[in-house]
Amino acid sequence: MDFQKQLAAARVILACIEKHAPRDRDGVLMPPYKKWAAELQAQIDKALEWQKNANPLKEEAHADNPSQ
Repeated sequence: MDFQKQLAAARVILACIEKHAPRDRDGVLMPPYKKWAAELQAQIDKALEWQKNANPLKEEAHADNPSQ
């Protein structure tokens, strides 16, 4: 599975947790769902940061040679 598909799958899982997991009276996710959602969000953030750091190399190469 490529990076974009994995990222999309992680986002879908996170959305399902946030939508369907039980909440307390204040609307906060109950354990362990809160922990799982936080860990998954952290992994998504790391992946996006990694992707952002990897892409400038492609953009710089394209700026040097716009015909590519």
